[in-house]
This record gives sequence, structure tokens and C-alpha cells, in this order.
Amino acid sequence: MVVLCVGFTSCSKSDDEPSSNNAAIVGTWAEDSSVEQFVYTFNSDGTGKFEIYNGTTLDKSTSLTYKVSGTALTITGGGETSTMTIKELTETKLTLTSTYVEDGKTQTDTFVLYKQSKQ
Repeated sequence: MVVLCVGFTSCSKSDDEPSSNNAAIVGTWAEDSSVEQFVYTFNSDGTGKFEIYNGTTLDKSTSLTYKVSGTALTITGGGETSTMTIKELTETKLTLTSTYVEDGKTQTDTFVLYKQSKQ
């Protein structure tokens, strides 16, 4: 599976959502996993990185750009663009969903990330 996508594929967004608001998502967010962990860092300038760790070993790091528009989080990196839906965003927790088609079936994945540090 392509890492940046983590199963993320484009999903539709509403044009009537509020304009860009990246401030709330700034920081480093990670899954609560001790095996394979996905870590996203979102900087205040709309740039960041996506990393995959296997235990404590960094397996992959990809630079990215991102934009928040309403509940849509669009990430571009590694030659791909993915849009996820922000279901919950608090000071410490970010819940994202991604809907995509695989083998002719519509799938929805939910990803729960926890704030690691403030940028």
C-alpha cells in the first residue's frame, strides 16, 4: 500500500465549507501503535512530513503540503494527493476518515491520531 495514502483516496468535499484554517491542526500527530506507526507533522506554513516507523526505526519519510478547508484535509506528497474528512479535532486528538473503492467495493477507514508536540 502506498504509504502517504495509508489507504487514503480522494473523497468529495463540499464547496460550501468554510475557507482554509490550518492553525488547529499544526503540530505532530501519531497513531497509538507500538508496531507500525504513522506520524504526520503539520507546520503552520502548510508544509510538513509523513513518517512511518516500525517500532522505533524510521522506515519512510515524505515531505508534504496540506490544506484544511472546512472538514476536508487535503495532503499532497510523494506524487499523490489525498483528501480525508476531519471527524474530530481537539487539542490532543485528530480523527480522520477516508472513503475509497477497492476491488469494486467502497471502503471507509478511520484513523485516530494523537498530538505529540506543538509546532
